[in-house]
Order: sequence, then C-alpha cells, then structure tokens
Amino acid sequence: MSIKKINIGNLANDGTGDDLREAFIKVNDNFDEMSVRLDNAVITVAENVGNGRNIFKEKLGNVLQFKTLVQGSNVLLTEHGDSITVTANSGLEQIIVLTEAGSIILPGGQQLLNVYGGQNIGTTVEVEDTDSYLRINVKGENLVQLDPNPTLAGSLNADGYNFTNVNSINANTYYGNLLGLVHGIDLRNINNQLLEFDFGSFLFQVNSIIDYIYLTVDIDLGSNFTSEPIQIDLGGFIV
Repeated sequence: MSIKKINIGNLANDGTGDDLREAFIKVNDNFDEMSVRLDNAVITVAENVGNGRNIFKEKLGNVLQFKTLVQGSNVLLTEHGDSITVTANSGLEQIIVLTEAGSIILPGGQQLLNVYGGQNIGTTVEVEDTDSYLRINVKGENLVQLDPNPTLAGSLNADGYNFTNVNSINANTYYGNLLGLVHGIDLRNINNQLLEFDFGSFLFQVNSIIDYIYLTVDIDLGSNFTSEPIQIDLGGFIV
C-alpha cells in the first residue's frame, strides 16, 4: 500500500482534520508499510564487468563512487547528456619510406614495415633498458670476392700475411724478394750471371822472342800528339 497522509485541517481544533485516533491509525499503518519495505529491500551494490579498465571505485555508505574519465594526448571526451563520446586521433597518419631503389607510403593504422638484410647484411631488434634498437649488422666475410671489380683508395697493408693462389700481378714497381717464374725463368738461378762474369784464366801462346817481350815487358807508348790510332797486337783469346 502507499504511505498514508494525516489530515491536519485548516486551523488548530477547527474540526476539519483527522481526529487523534484516526491520525495515529495512519501513523501505525505507515510504520507497518516501512517495515515491509525494509524487509523486502535489496542491498544495492556496483561491480565492473568485462575485461576493460574499472570505472567503479568504491561505496561509502549509501554513495557509489566512480572513477573520472580524463582525456589524454590525442584523445577528446565529449559529453552528450546520458553519454560520453571518446574521440581518438590516429596519431601517425602516414610514413614515407625512401630507399635507393624506390619508395613506399604506409598509411596510418596497423601497418607493418618489414626490414630485412641482403647479402652479407643482417638485421635484429634489440631492447636495452626501455629503449628499442634496430641494428644493421654487416658481415665481413667474402666482401672482396663479392665485388666484381674491387679497387683500393689507398695502400694495402697485408699485415705480414701472404697473397696465395694468384693468377697474375700487374704492377708498375715491385719491392722485395720475388719468388716464382718471370716469363718462365726463375730469377734466382740467373742472379750470379747478372752480377758476375767469370771468363776463366788467360792462356798466352808465345811463338817468338818478340811475343815474349810483349807479354813480359811493360811498354810505354809515350805521349800521343797525333790523331792517328796506335794498334797493338796482344795475341788472340782461346775460348
């Protein structure tokens, strides 16, 4: 039933309101109604459902407390009476990737940019503390072999190592010991012939006293004041 209202009349004791007995009957009926309502009353609680962030915070007495939504970077909150609209900016609208062999445009959203290495180049993603790094690793193996026309911008220091399995060498100047054949000749075998000549010993043949005198006596030719040549016969060489 509904709560009964006591008629108090227009003025005190004017006889237009409820009498004392009728008034207390309404009071008793109202208490009975409140007792029934309390017995049938359900305790009000609040809870968060789903896997998202909690909105309900706590209940203090008869007050339910909820968390407040605060807009962050690139987020806009707009109230519409019984609703709140959350508008989020997509942030990065697009990214333009330029390379030596072309370019590509990635629109905003969940886009992937894959970075792979080529021959002798590898890529890795590493995390140090809270920073992430994209590392490009250059492998030094066979770099000269992979270059079809390798050249040097400066002097090459072999650091004491040898050049092996060489087909041919074209050089303007060569320093040091050369091992091997030059035009099919081992220079080490002709070294003595290039630096020393050994003609053996002279064998003189004496056929007359004049020959003996030529061989044993020094001859002073004196001063030569003429342009005519002087001929001396020293005999012949026997090889």
